[in-house]
Amino acid sequence: MKNSFPKILLVHVSGRVGDSLLGIPTVVAVCEGFKKSHIDLLVHKNQKALFENIPGINSVESISDKRAIWKGWLGWPIYDLIIVLNYHEPLENILRYALRIGKRVIAFSSKSEMTNKRLYKSFERNFSKHNVKAYLELLSPLKINTSKLRIKFYLTEDEIKFSLKKMTEHSLQCKYLVGFQISTLRPYRNWPVSYFVETFKMIKSVKPNALAIIFGGTDDQKKITQFKVGVSKGNYLDLSGFSLRLTAACMSKLNLYLGVDTGPTHLMSTFDIPMVVLYHCTLPSLYFGPLQHPHCAMIDHPLGSKGSEQSSMEDIKPKYVFKEIKRYL
Repeated sequence: MKNSFPKILLVHVSGRVGDSLLGIPTVVAVCEGFKKSHIDLLVHKNQKALFENIPGINSVESISDKRAIWKGWLGWPIYDLIIVLNYHEPLENILRYALRIGKRVIAFSSKSEMTNKRLYKSFERNFSKHNVKAYLELLSPLKINTSKLRIKFYLTEDEIKFSLKKMTEHSLQCKYLVGFQISTLRPYRNWPVSYFVETFKMIKSVKPNALAIIFGGTDDQKKITQFKVGVSKGNYLDLSGFSLRLTAACMSKLNLYLGVDTGPTHLMSTFDIPMVVLYHCTLPSLYFGPLQHPHCAMIDHPLGSKGSEQSSMEDIKPKYVFKEIKRYL
């Protein structure tokens, strides 16, 4: 089986950072299982950076379901195997494109029974699985190792140098660096900023040299400003606004991380650094939490499956969060 696919194409078209990262263990498993194959990758144009520098990937290009309808009509199939990671979206046009350019296509099932009959292997979506495990299920017909469930992120030498430069610029070597991701685009998943401030003060009572390192994007600035006012000048360093790759480089230098469930938190999980993550009841850690991480405390909303989008993250109290953090101090 392993020698039957000289050319392989992987397709993972998601515009979401977290969903893109959750597909990386599948990409890495294919690269490690087919080291002699030529492997290309198609992804969402906004998430190309997340897949850069993965060993074994020949090229990373972008595609969309809309553009796929116009592609692959001329010539013979050029890939021996195509795997489409369409767990959350049907991607009907991409499936048809894959069938035009691939001899064998593995994917989650299509809405079209005709398309399903043409797939080499199709899988029904099982939303009771962790997302990483759901993607890896696509590889079951290939008889390769899928036991590595950890998200991987491969920094470049320049990115590592960038993080070291930041350490030197701000004299961070003697500080206990606590990273904070205090906001997500889905408001119901946000923990109150005042709770983040209170928790940081608890950390500082144990670690007087603690410094808050703030991550986030342009949409997070209002909450970031509230946090900075709460912890006061001199107790924080604002590193928000960097690209995801440079953010990851800076994250690699932390001593501890506290954040809500969002893309940068998935990014943080690639490092063996203690982290505490807060999950809303509608998106529990059972399906989205870091897997095989050596130092991760996942705190779910107390209502569990009984909750809804209206359930407030205020129900997770700072004292309980600090109790988990204290194990790593």
